[in-house]
Amino acid sequence: MNKAKQFLSRYLNITEHLRQMEEELEALRQEEGSISMQIDGMPHGTKLSDRTGQMAVRLAEITVEIMDERTKAIEERNEIRNVILRVGDHNLSHILRRRYIDGKTVKYIFKFHLCKTNFHIAEFTPAQLYNEHMVTCLRNEEVFMSKDIKSDHKHLTLSDRIYIEQALIRGDNFRMIAQALGKDPTTISLEIRRFLEWNDGLYARDGVNDCAHYSSCDVEYLCGLCKLPCKNCLSNKCTKLCPSYDPIICEDLKSPPYVCNGCRIQETCQATHYYYRAEEAQKRYKALLSESREGINMTEEQLKELDDFISPLISNGQPLSHIFSVYGDKLPCSRKTIYNYLDMGLFTVKNVDLPRRVRYKLRKKRRGENPVKYAYRNRRTYKDFLSYTEAFPEYEVVEMDTVKGSRDAGKCLMTLLFRKSSFMLIFLLPSCTQASVKAVFDMLYEKLGPIVFRKTFRIILTDNGPEFKDPWSIEKTPDGKRRSRVFYCDPYKSNQKGRLEKNHEFIRYIIPKGRSMHDLTEETVRLMTCHINSVARDGLNGKCPFDLAKLLLSEKVLTRLGLQQVSPDEVILKPALLKK
Repeated sequence: MNKAKQFLSRYLNITEHLRQMEEELEALRQEEGSISMQIDGMPHGTKLSDRTGQMAVRLAEITVEIMDERTKAIEERNEIRNVILRVGDHNLSHILRRRYIDGKTVKYIFKFHLCKTNFHIAEFTPAQLYNEHMVTCLRNEEVFMSKDIKSDHKHLTLSDRIYIEQALIRGDNFRMIAQALGKDPTTISLEIRRFLEWNDGLYARDGVNDCAHYSSCDVEYLCGLCKLPCKNCLSNKCTKLCPSYDPIICEDLKSPPYVCNGCRIQETCQATHYYYRAEEAQKRYKALLSESREGINMTEEQLKELDDFISPLISNGQPLSHIFSVYGDKLPCSRKTIYNYLDMGLFTVKNVDLPRRVRYKLRKKRRGENPVKYAYRNRRTYKDFLSYTEAFPEYEVVEMDTVKGSRDAGKCLMTLLFRKSSFMLIFLLPSCTQASVKAVFDMLYEKLGPIVFRKTFRIILTDNGPEFKDPWSIEKTPDGKRRSRVFYCDPYKSNQKGRLEKNHEFIRYIIPKGRSMHDLTEETVRLMTCHINSVARDGLNGKCPFDLAKLLLSEKVLTRLGLQQVSPDEVILKPALLKK
């Protein structure tokens, strides 16, 4: 027995020695590589110095010596391995089995790579652990613990529970069950203890008092009626009234496997029985899973704090995408959870306060393209646009459209959106006419200057509205110089400039459809432009259009048009914005 322990200790020491030799070899290879680089860097025909030659020769000699020593160590370790294997599993288990539980013997479990053997339990006293070589071996050996079991991290299924029940009847321990199911032994232990069920023993089934304190009990007057000792009362069962009732429990149930499934004397045992039943465990598991997902996962104080934080922001018209982009780190739950809480009515604000709640009107049937050819579309069709952008992909594309209030003629808004940054310019038109559109572009050309204007508005894509059917006035200056290029979408194809159409919903948050724009001024339109472009977007990776416009557009576009970014918590997308 002592000889086998010596073999095992020698095996560990050789393993540590081999590891040290591998480190020395690696260091020598690096040093040899550096010398080789020095030699390679010398001019052709240069003679090596005596010092360099001696170093190279000495390195080669040391390498050969270590390789020979390494070969001998490997052979010796293989011999010890064969000796250990010849001892036999039975004798080896007696040699390496833990025999003390008083803390004086420290147990370590190692996974030794000895052929195809599994792991062995090795014991070392505290004195041995302080040995330098032994500590090194303990740190570098592969420890076999629950992490060696590759689990799928999924819940147990009914089939798994049926296997557990059958394994308990066979007498398998938790580790054997865990390895068969690919789970951690702790998972099996928790499963059994959580879903075990109890049955009365022989005493309880026969109507006999099964209290563990029956022989020494002297409790009286629990019912307040009779004067007999309660344990002898036939009228009332003291086991249901006594707070000190403690049923007889088998001592074996206090340790694994905690149940009587595989017990051989369960038919004659007088104590309370505990069983693990797969079908009942599955039912209780489903009930527990359902209950754990009901309600909300926060306290009343936490919910009120969340309501006080998020309701004012939603009341200002801010969408949840903007709120989570700016305050996502401060919120204790996900966006989906916020939507669920709104559906449950837990916040001061309701679903109707959200800017948009996934509702779409029915799509209209597509119409064929108008066969009539107009002069203004000559070389300005959508196909021409695609060809031009393919030839000049570095040019910025600006989408153009108008937004009207009521059906009555009067003031309206003209919008220009830069595709790359989703930054939108909004201008107030006194009337929806070609002259008003021309006046806006003349104003921009004058404020920005020829160079900045031509660089900013190189390509303009718009629809076939009557106010845009004079492309020459947009493309050229009053003196006839070209300043831009205008292209038109196909008829009834608003999706070809869908980014701008989608962006118009922010305007509708502030100016609902059908509301007149008669009271709008250039100052209120500029304020609305600043707030809309300060909203963070999911499509911009949580950034707002202002952030990208500062990088992609000329600084003069923002400064000379008087546009400034609004603080995230001050953004308002409600009609109340225009009343300020």
